[in-house]
Amino acid sequence: MMEPTLIITGVGYRLSEGSTETIDIDPYDPSTGAKVNIGAAVAYEAVALGFPVMLLSRTARKLVVLQRALRARFEHARVDTYSVDVTDSESVTRWATGAIGSDLRIGLVHCVGLSAGDYRLRDDNPYMPVDEIPAELPIAETSAVLTSLLNLVKSLLPSLRRCAPSRIVVVTSMSGIRPFPLGFSHAAAKAALHNATRSLALELYGERIYVSEVAPGIVDTGMYDPTPVREAVQRIGRSFGRDYAPLLPSMPPSAVAAAVMLCLRNDAHILAVNMVAQDQWPHMGA
Repeated sequence: MMEPTLIITGVGYRLSEGSTETIDIDPYDPSTGAKVNIGAAVAYEAVALGFPVMLLSRTARKLVVLQRALRARFEHARVDTYSVDVTDSESVTRWATGAIGSDLRIGLVHCVGLSAGDYRLRDDNPYMPVDEIPAELPIAETSAVLTSLLNLVKSLLPSLRRCAPSRIVVVTSMSGIRPFPLGFSHAAAKAALHNATRSLALELYGERIYVSEVAPGIVDTGMYDPTPVREAVQRIGRSFGRDYAPLLPSMPPSAVAAAVMLCLRNDAHILAVNMVAQDQWPHMGA
């Protein structure tokens, strides 16, 4: 049987300072000056394994770059791209109505996070002392991840039911299950996503829609490159007795993509994968 079409959200990349974006970008080649995010890494792994994919992002330009890169690397890649604001329910409904045929088998991989574009962070740093957190930030950060997941599940549920057994994988974060200093906003938002995903798994498994959660720690997507972010995480590490200077322990986004594919392709219903980079503190809660 042909693999289901994977709908992958939050697909993109970050360019290093001074690098030039080109249409020949290769997300696995660091000499390009780009670092792919988790959604893009999942797309690469999925296409390599023969899955047709639909890539969703707000940024049409990055979708074009990644689509061409995938087609250049994989001769038989089946890649469609859609510029969609997944936090807007009407936008998601219009996309789903036009893109999801009545006979299409689908799965969903939800990777929306800090790069969604719903809010701006000072120095791109989500780890702030409580007295420096803008009052609107915890709500904005929580709303982006919960609203996008809700919109997609509601729009795709008829198709997921029709093609059951079907799969949903939500990429959350270890920040959602282990509080830490400087995490008033970020840890709270990820905890909301964690519990929403677990509730979804309990609600849908009886319909043979199997929801899995992949919760990574530090991933080298470029998020931790700015000095203020790196210094904040080093401060958090010291609170757990770990000195992460000068380099943070991080995993490549391809490691998260491999865990996502494990959930999608396993004969069992994998409920959750919790993962940290080698040498990152591995505690499972507070």
